[in-house]
Amino acid sequence: MKLTRALLVLVAVCTTARADQLTDRCKDLGCIRERIQRQMQQEKVPALSVAVTRKGEFLWEESFGFADLATRVPATKDTMYSLASITKPMTATAVMALVRDGKVDLDRPIDDYLGQAKLTARMGDAKEATVRRVLNHTSGLPVHAHFFYADETERRPSMDLTIQRYANLIRPPAERYQYSNLGYGLLDFVVSRVSGRSYADFMQQQVFAPLGMKHSVVADAHTVGATRYDVDGTPVPYYDFDHPGASAVFASAGDVARFGMFH
Repeated sequence: MKLTRALLVLVAVCTTARADQLTDRCKDLGCIRERIQRQMQQEKVPALSVAVTRKGEFLWEESFGFADLATRVPATKDTMYSLASITKPMTATAVMALVRDGKVDLDRPIDDYLGQAKLTARMGDAKEATVRRVLNHTSGLPVHAHFFYADETERRPSMDLTIQRYANLIRPPAERYQYSNLGYGLLDFVVSRVSGRSYADFMQQQVFAPLGMKHSVVADAHTVGATRYDVDGTPVPYYDFDHPGASAVFASAGDVARFGMFH
């Protein structure tokens, strides 16, 4: 697996904390900007975006650096960054939209929504691996990460095949918390099967658009967002996942703030 250094998104939601606690004696935006730029230079961060909100209002949006170093495209407040696992709460929101509409029951086995391929219970009972437990990482599914890079030959298999290969319960459901990208891959599959739409379309229509998230997408090979770089500064080729519901959203800092304000 390639080691990636994603461009940073900073979303600050103001609280009742004192200003000097939040800024370590920075009293104005000029000071904060200087500290951001200095830290970016020290850490070799290509781009960074800030969105600050308070009580539903945007107080500050600004971007620094370059969304792509080779072409010197500046980062702007609309620049979309790879959110990686911040995708998960967005996918969970999509699932809850289906729950709201009576199309998914949180306490039914997720197997009921998967079609032909089913979970394999190495331990426990697959019927206890409910939608709710997949959402909160207590289903018994293992840690999982599978990336498919454009410059490599392996391509993402069908979800049925991924389920057959990897959807093994390694602990009895509800026994303990175990973070699982695969669980959220199953959830995006459920969203698509139940809604009759692609996961990307459902997210756009039922999550992003209603919240005014105009700069958010489930990324594909054609998505134009901030370039991802390896730890040595080399651009990372586009990569797909067998768990897009865990990892695939690109969004601007402002849109992440809008999503946070909704919740």
